[in-house]
Amino acid sequence: MKQLIKRLLTLRLRKRRRFRAKNGVYVILGRYLSLGKNQVNDIGMGGLSFYYIENGARVSRDQQTLTLLTDGPTTGVQFTYRTVGDNSTGELIFPNQSVKRRCLKFEHLNSEQKKQLKHLIEGYCLK
Repeated sequence: MKQLIKRLLTLRLRKRRRFRAKNGVYVILGRYLSLGKNQVNDIGMGGLSFYYIENGARVSRDQQTLTLLTDGPTTGVQFTYRTVGDNSTGELIFPNQSVKRRCLKFEHLNSEQKKQLKHLIEGYCLK
């Protein structure tokens, strides 16, 4: 019940709408592929979310950059972020690996990053 109330409050406090991403949009956290290449679940001008398999690797504090990649001709776009949520979905792949959902909020976007993000949303998201 507590998680449901927290989720409802999060939805009401979100400033920008998120859109469901099509197949072909990926996120890479940090510089060293610490969580690997994961498909984006939803994305907006304020942040994104994705699912990943927890394998015990942690992203250190100095690795607070992410790269968005697409299957199309566009290159990777880098953003700084802040982790808002990192919750388990309850699915188990192996006894020591579970599926988790991570929600990220973009920090300090410049005009070029906003333009690239808007182009990515228009081209790779369902509206």
